[in-house]
Amino acid sequence: MSGSPAFGSGSPSVPRASKEQVAVKVLERLKESWPAIAEDRELEEELKGHLMRLPRRYALDIHNLEDLRTHMRLLHAAKNGSSRGSVICDSRGIRVSSVFGDGAGRGEGGESSGDVDMAGAASPVNIARKLRAPTFGSSFNLHTLEEPGGPIGSVNADGSTRQRLAVYEIAVSGLNRPRMLSRVSTALFDIGLNITEAHVFCTDDGFALDVFVVQGWKPDDAASLNVHLQKRLGQVNW
Repeated sequence: MSGSPAFGSGSPSVPRASKEQVAVKVLERLKESWPAIAEDRELEEELKGHLMRLPRRYALDIHNLEDLRTHMRLLHAAKNGSSRGSVICDSRGIRVSSVFGDGAGRGEGGESSGDVDMAGAASPVNIARKLRAPTFGSSFNLHTLEEPGGPIGSVNADGSTRQRLAVYEIAVSGLNRPRMLSRVSTALFDIGLNITEAHVFCTDDGFALDVFVVQGWKPDDAASLNVHLQKRLGQVNW
């Protein structure tokens, strides 16, 4: 009769990468698309410090330099800016088609195209192409937002013209407080938005960074959306 395997036998577990190791790996990946990072030591250190403030899962999921810069700016304003103590938001339209990856979001030379340039967008098709994918773009929820029925501008069965689906990403940052996520969610609902998904992070120095994907606002109106949401967040009794 053979005995049972000794406790703890078998293949050793793979050591979990430290947060710093993850940050370094992410930076190396980003440099492939944005070579300017390697040429700017200060920017590289700022990015690394930002990644080190947040959980490992944030670093593993983010893939666009422009999103990193937005989150860095929001966290800096929440901590050091003139609006210190306030809850700050940033809104942008996102591309929900081909959300699995963000290759279409980069310009020539690997530079990010950023949000759509309305002056140069002659049609809804061009607008959709220039929008970046969501920051955390591997969600099945976002994939299901793609509307069937043909390309933008085509005629639906009822005779109407197919419009681009208006989906926005909103990043919110402020001092981490009790029930902050609930209060921010309520503020989004109050201005008529429906939350498709939310990604919630806390820094190691006590600040929150929440990223929402929402619907319910008219297309190509991120600036107005941000003004309305910032005003509503300012009315919340934090």
